[in-house]
Formats: sequence, C-alpha cells, structure tokens
Amino acid sequence: MILIVGVPGTGKTVIGVNLARRVYGSTKFFHTLSWLVLERAAWLRYDQGKRSFVVDGEKVCRVLSGLGEPLVLESSWAGIVELCGHPLPSLIVVTRTNPLVLLRRLKRRGYPWSKVVENVEAEFMGVVAVEAYEIGKTLGVSVLEVESTSTVEAVIDRIMASLRGRGGYSCCIDWSRLLKGDELEELLRIFASRST
Repeated sequence: MILIVGVPGTGKTVIGVNLARRVYGSTKFFHTLSWLVLERAAWLRYDQGKRSFVVDGEKVCRVLSGLGEPLVLESSWAGIVELCGHPLPSLIVVTRTNPLVLLRRLKRRGYPWSKVVENVEAEFMGVVAVEAYEIGKTLGVSVLEVESTSTVEAVIDRIMASLRGRGGYSCCIDWSRLLKGDELEELLRIFASRST
C-alpha cells in the first residue's frame, strides 16, 4: 500500500489516481478513505460544527483489510495505518501546498471560512507531516514530503523515484522559510481573522 496524506486541497486525489495508474496500471487500485467511510457507512455520527463524519475505526479497518493489495489510499488522516496495523504502507506520501494557494482552492470549494483558516493553518504548521513522521518512525515506514503546488507529473516522478530507491526522502517543508515577508504577513492576518 502507498498512503497519500495531506490537508484538504493539497492534491491527494489527483496524485493518488495518477500514481495508481502509473504504479499498478489502473485507477481501480486507488481509494479515498472518506469515500469508503461514506460508501460503507463506517462512521459513528456527523459532526455539524466540523462538517465531517466521526469515523468508526473498527469498521474502517475491516473495510481496508477487505480491499486487498495493491492499494493506493488517500486520506487526510495518517493515523489510519497506526489504528488498523494492516495493511502497512510501503511509503507514506505527504502532499504539501503553498498555504496561499491552498487558501484560494478551499475558498473555491465553498468551505466555511473557519474551516478554510483551520486547514491553511494546519498546512502552514505541517500538522499532517508531523503526524506522518511520528507514525512512520513508530511503524518503520518511510515518509516522503512532496511539494504538490507543482505539476502532477513532477510529483508522480518524485514519488516513483523514491519507490525505486533512487530519489531519497525529503523532509520538512517549512513554509515560514519558503514564503516571502508579505506572504507571511497575509497569512498572519488570515490566522488572526479566525478569532473575529
């Protein structure tokens, strides 16, 4: 299994579909965890405030074990592999997107402003990446961060190189160092707007 994780809007689905096609020759090996949760009713309740379902962990694990392998799984939650334990991924890919690009994408999707800010802040802080690295270390699984603001082909090539053992692994995209001063100021204003 190859697990692709990242905050919403970072390109996980399009990367996952293309990766399944490139690695396994078919998109039938690609699955989105949130779709599986909905299709198989693997949820406990709907959280109105977060506009998301609370996952039934046991049921999700049964669903995943029934999918078999090979598998490319996309999720916002890296902890699914730690919860289920099987199948363990051969690689965890973390998609990272410039927070200001992510802001525009999430606004176009019609997310509530509080959810936009929450996800942009999570991307800026690297919340999903930190979780993935902790899980990777615990389970002995390699983690690769990819800057997904670039073209899908470039991202897939980077993942393929890592899968072949020739691309090495990247760590720690730090938006506070990569963004310019005015971009950082804009993000700080956005983060402050959550409390108003």
